Amino acid sequence: MAYAADRNVTIVPEIEMPGHALAAIRAYPELGSAGPAPDSILSDWGIFPYIYNYDDDKTFAFFEDVLTEVMALFPQPLYQRRRGRGGKGPVAVVAPGCRRVMKALGVTNEEALQGLFTQRIATFLQAHGRRLVGWDDILFGGIPPGATVMSWHGVDGAIAAAQSGHDAVLATSPTLYFDHRQSDLASEPPGRGSVVSLHDVYAFEPAPGLLTDDQRRHILGLQANVWTEHVRTEERVEKMAFPRAAAVAEVGWSAPQRKDWAGFVARLPGELDRYDSLGLHADRSALDVKIEQQIDAASGAAQLTLSNQLGLGQIRYTTGGAAPTAGSPVYAGPLSLPLPAHLKAATFDGDRRLSQVAEAQLDPMTVRRRSSQQLKLCTEKLALNLEDDAPGDGPRAAYLVDIMNPCWIYSGQDLTGVTGLTIGVGQLPFNFQLGADMAKVILHPPRTPQGELEVRVDGCTGDLIASLPLTRASLDPAVTPLSVTIPPRAGKHDLCFTFTAKGVQPLWANRLGCS
Repeated sequence: MAYAADRNVTIVPEIEMPGHALAAIRAYPELGSAGPAPDSILSDWGIFPYIYNYDDDKTFAFFEDVLTEVMALFPQPLYQRRRGRGGKGPVAVVAPGCRRVMKALGVTNEEALQGLFTQRIATFLQAHGRRLVGWDDILFGGIPPGATVMSWHGVDGAIAAAQSGHDAVLATSPTLYFDHRQSDLASEPPGRGSVVSLHDVYAFEPAPGLLTDDQRRHILGLQANVWTEHVRTEERVEKMAFPRAAAVAEVGWSAPQRKDWAGFVARLPGELDRYDSLGLHADRSALDVKIEQQIDAASGAAQLTLSNQLGLGQIRYTTGGAAPTAGSPVYAGPLSLPLPAHLKAATFDGDRRLSQVAEAQLDPMTVRRRSSQQLKLCTEKLALNLEDDAPGDGPRAAYLVDIMNPCWIYSGQDLTGVTGLTIGVGQLPFNFQLGADMAKVILHPPRTPQGELEVRVDGCTGDLIASLPLTRASLDPAVTPLSVTIPPRAGKHDLCFTFTAKGVQPLWANRLGCS
């Protein structure tokens, strides 16, 4: 505490209730209201039905004991924080204990029940000189006097709180959820699939225009969140946080007229150097070179386009395998390289290299190869960039996949002369608690016990040109290459890749090449 106070940092403990409660309910089963808890802590991601029993004073005595101990550790008269129903919609109505107490109290819905719960906890905290801070779920059922709202369902929660005279902190999803990818490069760490770029964060408006000046004073600031369900290492946490944390800081601390995206970009290389000096593994994807390649079927040459997300500096490249230097050619437009070719490229500012070196070893096969991150998802209902769970040691493949609809499009590829496909297939554990949304997962009926990978041309309802049984892949926990011959077809076409399966376990994903 003293260490934090010396640095003007206030520690705000977060006590999860009434949701996110499985660990406590396993230890104290009498606190639960959704039937017997599982024998072990679950590693799944999503919404669990295990919540505390609203209907028993012993439950609230437990909360008060926990809060009393925490308040002794954090004596400043500030906030205790709680989450509402766990984030993704009401679960109280499925718990028999909750239904009983609703009937006894004359409460007709779970929102009103949550309101009673929140009021009771807030009253206890107020009696001990503390203010309750809750995620914007506490707006359902009535917010207690003096409570502060963490607005994560967009900015609407902050607007509603401020208009009713309550303080609010903007912790808005998706822009301030830093478990999202920062770019569409295949090298990005695993996380949520949609991209929240550095520019997206900097462009965030912390003072909603619907508020009056007096109401806007209730907006206390911004909070970026680094959730780690899919972030496996400390190094990746740092990559997710930095340099987007710099954008949050500048947006939160700057007067609107002082915000200057061009100035921020110009200062970014120096900030990245400071991170390096501190040993922080900041993400440089906004400066890294993106290589996009096609093949010219007529000439057999590779057509290459180079870019970086920020458009900063100069991209310099080599084609002989040597690392690019400040004296290497400057990229000025699309390149046409006879195959085979070995391209390396990096972003420079004068003599200083700003990015990692991007590399592409190109031949007639690899120029057509695509990772799943380079394919188009058929839908983005719940897109995640997931890491394989094998091998136990060493690098693992990562796949961009919509877990509600595992389906990819390989767009506009010239199939002239292509006679086959080689597809790297991976199986991922489907460890997602989706509640009622499980019924919305799209499954295609299989013809063999382990299912198939199906390839269709010109759309996902087009002609079936390949069906690859997954028998061999089902025995390999890591990436399994599957090859198939396809009928000849000239010109540019879209290829659609889907899996057939009896159920959601495992979750299949792929990356591919053409030959």
